[in-house]
Amino acid sequence: MRTFSVPEQILRPLFIFFLVCFLFGFLLAYILYLLGLTSATNSSHIAVFSIEISFFLLLLISFLQSKYETAEPGGLEEHQSFSVRVVHWWLPFSILIRFVWEFGWCICSFYLSDLYGTFFLENGNTPLAREQAYALMEQHKWTWFFVVYGVADARYLVGDSFVFSLELLVSIFGGLVSIYALYLSKNKRYAEAAFYFIYIAAVESFGTFLYFLTEVCNGFYFLDTENPMNWFFKFFGLNFLWIIAYFIVLAHELRKMRKQDAMASGKFHPVRQGQ
Repeated sequence: MRTFSVPEQILRPLFIFFLVCFLFGFLLAYILYLLGLTSATNSSHIAVFSIEISFFLLLLISFLQSKYETAEPGGLEEHQSFSVRVVHWWLPFSILIRFVWEFGWCICSFYLSDLYGTFFLENGNTPLAREQAYALMEQHKWTWFFVVYGVADARYLVGDSFVFSLELLVSIFGGLVSIYALYLSKNKRYAEAAFYFIYIAAVESFGTFLYFLTEVCNGFYFLDTENPMNWFFKFFGLNFLWIIAYFIVLAHELRKMRKQDAMASGKFHPVRQGQ
């Protein structure tokens, strides 16, 4: 058990800001677009930045909780706390994206390819193709949720079979395992939750590597390499969020295992570790 010493006047505004960015930022961008108060391009910028800002707020909240909590006898070890907090906060974030956006795209992918696929298949991700996609989106405004990312990586608009297979696997398998890991974390079975989190990390990190590599080998045919907002913040930025979260937990769990090995072999010296 742990007692909190994080000032509420610091943690509560951060938590509210996180909820606003994550839950309402994306919807706000869509509503502004529907009302004609901003363009499709600008609304996509709002949506992307709201997700990325909420992710870094998630890390900041996790760090503050682990840094300023006071461990009580029988509680979590201090070096493990940050990874536990990241798992605790990241899983709901991940589950929502898995089932709402990724699985939603899998359901709609064939319809999206019929609408937008011809724009990108012949000449790749060109300015004309993106302009045509945005123009057609005015007649099918519900597709905004997928087109805002699809103009960065057009594989999501042409029904690419590899991306479909990857997203279907990750959304269903990763989503269900994440729900179980969240259940374990909520019931304070932190070691088991971390194990399943690492299991998900291995699968999804490999999938992300293939996701990037296949487009590199394809000569960035479906990637918008002209607009930094599309290739940097959307294509690389959004996908690297998963890698960062998994790396943090893997690094902390590796440190934990090394400490346990040192203690088992009698080479662990607490005084020396603190120097």
